[in-house]
Amino acid sequence: MSNIPLSDIQELLERSVFHRIRKVCVDKGYLPDITTYTKNEAGQIAYDIAISAIVTSKGFAIEVFSNSNQEVKDVKKLPRIVLNSQDFMPGALGGANTRYYEKQISGSYKKMVRPPQSSDYTFNVHLISETTKQARILNAIVALALPRMGYIPLYNDATRNVFTHVISSSDLTDQQNGINERVYRYEIPDIFETEDYSIEDIAAIKEITITPEVDGKITDSQVIT
Repeated sequence: MSNIPLSDIQELLERSVFHRIRKVCVDKGYLPDITTYTKNEAGQIAYDIAISAIVTSKGFAIEVFSNSNQEVKDVKKLPRIVLNSQDFMPGALGGANTRYYEKQISGSYKKMVRPPQSSDYTFNVHLISETTKQARILNAIVALALPRMGYIPLYNDATRNVFTHVISSSDLTDQQNGINERVYRYEIPDIFETEDYSIEDIAAIKEITITPEVDGKITDSQVIT
């Protein structure tokens, strides 16, 4: 097992979904672009000022929270969008431990093995609001960011996409406290939880020596490079 690297697939999918929704909130003017602020006290103060300005102009801001503990999520300010990872369940594709060869920069090759089976990754999107107007805007943002059935790009490589679709929804509205909460459960099917791994290094062929035989007589050996 020492030659099998730990996979970062969960982090990759979580961040892809998070940044997809975050960017739509920024584009529609409901959230400052956190990537433009320094990660220190001054940056936090500037970010809070920007949030206050959005609340003043639009009536409310929409913050997006990914997987984290409750302390990081702070006070439950509304509206907000909260993402929660759920499960990795067996997918529909089998890898059958297929071997393939991956060429290295040095010119040598690695014999690689694929995982035996894919997995279906599920996650929940919580849309939490106080008013009907807020709920409608939250729905509109998520509908634009995450298709009910379609592809989204990976956050660190826009040339690669993953397929996602809604598989269920539920209503967790707290009428006593006036909190609307809709939960949409999404699935990203047939991804691999473990990385392909190398089982053997194979040197590249640099030359081939052949010894021709003509009419039963062996001629001089020849080297093909």
